[in-house]
Amino acid sequence: QPHFLFNTLNNFIALNQVGDRDTLENALYELSDMLRYVLKAPSLVYLSMELQFIEDYCALQKLRFSDRLTYEIQLNTPVDRYRIPKLLLQPIVENSILHGIEPCSHACRILIDVSSRDDQLVITVSDNGVGCSIEETENSIGLTNVKERLEFFSAESKFEMDSVKGKGTRTTIYLSKYSMEENR
Repeated sequence: QPHFLFNTLNNFIALNQVGDRDTLENALYELSDMLRYVLKAPSLVYLSMELQFIEDYCALQKLRFSDRLTYEIQLNTPVDRYRIPKLLLQPIVENSILHGIEPCSHACRILIDVSSRDDQLVITVSDNGVGCSIEETENSIGLTNVKERLEFFSAESKFEMDSVKGKGTRTTIYLSKYSMEENR
C-alpha cells in the first residue's frame, strides 16, 4: 500500500536524522524481507511465513505509532505444517490499525492468536482500539480480498468480524486443517 510505504520511508528519514542507526538498520531489513515476501513468495505459504511477515509489518507500524501500539502473536498450536493464501492476514491487521488504532488517543494493542479447535485452525486478530462500523469495512478492498481468498482456498473456511465502538474489533478466520495440510 502506498500510504504504508510513504509512512515507513518517512520514519526511516526520522531515524536517520536522530542518528538511531541500529533501529534504522533493523527497519530496513524488515521492509526488505516484506518486499521479498510480497514479490517472490508463492500464492500458498506456510503459516509461519505469513506470521513473520505480520511481525515485520507490525514492527514497522510501531515505528510510526511508538508507545500507542503494542502487538503480540500467540501461537497456541504448531504452525509449520499448514499453508494459507499469501497476504491473508495483513489486510486484517491493517484494518485494525487504520480503523481502530490510528483514530484512538490511548495506547492500543493488537493480538494475533493462532489456536486449534477440533479439525479447524482458528486465527483471531483483535484490538482494543476505537472499534469500527462493520458496514464501513465490509466493502473495503483489503477485507473483500481476504474473503475472496478464503472462498477460493476452501469452502469450509469462515470469516467473522465483530466490533464494538469504544472497545475494539475482533476478526476471526476458521480454516479446515485438511485444506491447509502441507501435501495439499
